[in-house]
Amino acid sequence: MQDLRLDRLDHLVLTVSDVEKTCAFYQRVLRMEVETFGGGRTALRFGRQKINVEKAGHPAPRPVHFCFVTNAPLPAWL
Repeated sequence: MQDLRLDRLDHLVLTVSDVEKTCAFYQRVLRMEVETFGGGRTALRFGRQKINVEKAGHPAPRPVHFCFVTNAPLPAWL
């Protein structure tokens, strides 16, 4: 059996009423970097992690989720 390990949290999704104000707050207070990716979506990056910031009420590709980086693919964990 493989030694399964979590490496880190890759990202999580934060659903907010105002993406711009939310990003400005986290950038100003916690010095997170704001980045745009995948069709104009927004994320806050800090270290090797990020928070994907989604506008409440708008469709998102995978709303309300988080993602871990591991040393093995998902089937190995099941």
